[in-house]
Amino acid sequence: MNRQDPVNPQTVLNSILEIVGNIAKISAAGSYIYRGEPKRYEKVSSTLYRKLEDAKMLHRNVEEVQKEEVDAAKMYTKKTDEFEILTEIQHFGGKTNLIDFTTDYCIALFFASESFPFEDGRIILQDKTGTITKWIREPQNLDPTSRVRGQKSVFVQPPDGFIKPDIEIVIPQSLKQPLLNYLKKEFSTSIENIYPDLHGFVRNQDNRWSARANFAKGITYKEQADEAGNPKEKNEKHQQAIKSFTEAINLMPQFAEAYSTRSFISRIEGNFDNAVTDATKAIELNPRSALAYTQRGSIYRAKGELNKAIDDFTKAIALDRGNAIAYSARGEVYLSTGNFDSAIIDFNKSIIIGMKSPEAHNALGSAYQGKGDSDNAIANFNEAIRLKPDYP
Repeated sequence: MNRQDPVNPQTVLNSILEIVGNIAKISAAGSYIYRGEPKRYEKVSSTLYRKLEDAKMLHRNVEEVQKEEVDAAKMYTKKTDEFEILTEIQHFGGKTNLIDFTTDYCIALFFASESFPFEDGRIILQDKTGTITKWIREPQNLDPTSRVRGQKSVFVQPPDGFIKPDIEIVIPQSLKQPLLNYLKKEFSTSIENIYPDLHGFVRNQDNRWSARANFAKGITYKEQADEAGNPKEKNEKHQQAIKSFTEAINLMPQFAEAYSTRSFISRIEGNFDNAVTDATKAIELNPRSALAYTQRGSIYRAKGELNKAIDDFTKAIALDRGNAIAYSARGEVYLSTGNFDSAIIDFNKSIIIGMKSPEAHNALGSAYQGKGDSDNAIANFNEAIRLKPDYP
């Protein structure tokens, strides 16, 4: 699959269609269930297996441990069917030896894309007529509004706690957010349908609040960096801010403001490629954000990609006619390329809107000077000096 130029919308769509088409083609030739994972884990394993692995207790038989857990859970429920108890434990995020699969590959694609935005995910196609046949457990008598029904879930209960994937298809990190957008638009597959209950809301509510807390911490580090007395301290605070924004994004991948602010810091630190990637994601999440376009335009300008910078500043202005910063920034690009007439129009517009600063008049004076209009150049330089008498 072509993974180049992830910013180009047509390239992104073609890549998504290639993945979906490949899954559909394979599915038509066999009998599969599907699992989406946001990271390429070493094994396809149950949460109980992973718990035992983390605790260095893999010498225990995973099925025996699960039986102990079910017996303990019976104290908390009136249900007696052990599989029904297991599915409820799974529903609430508990540890079981059930591995979630779905009969709908769009739902699996959702899970492969919904988190860990900076790591590749994967979708697993498992032949249900193969080795796993005797381990498949299908829920019965489901509530029509249950999450298990919403996710079209089936469970695999392997005796060893893990299985080997039959077919794995990688979901590149650059396609995760566009794929979520595509699934919602084309198949109505979204978080509201995947988690159709208040438990789903609570799960995501916790994530959102943790994400906001990390974002606030990142803003504090950014402000400390602004006040830092030396470059080393500034850089350290910026790195702490980036880490906090990254944690916020991992918890809430649709956090556009976290992408945008992390992009701003990356630009200051000179990491222009990272800055463009983040600004682009912020735009994908909120295409009506004039601020995000202004931010990306500033990065392109710093990279020397002036035509792209002009395009983004123009989009920002189209979204917000009162965006004085975008007018001024576009004027600076026009000035640097010798397009003095356009620069003069933009600088004047930014000043009229309210950006009446010594820097704005100095830039406008330079544009008039470049055009050979000495009178207007001197008038604007005089105004810059009036506003800031110690302006060199």
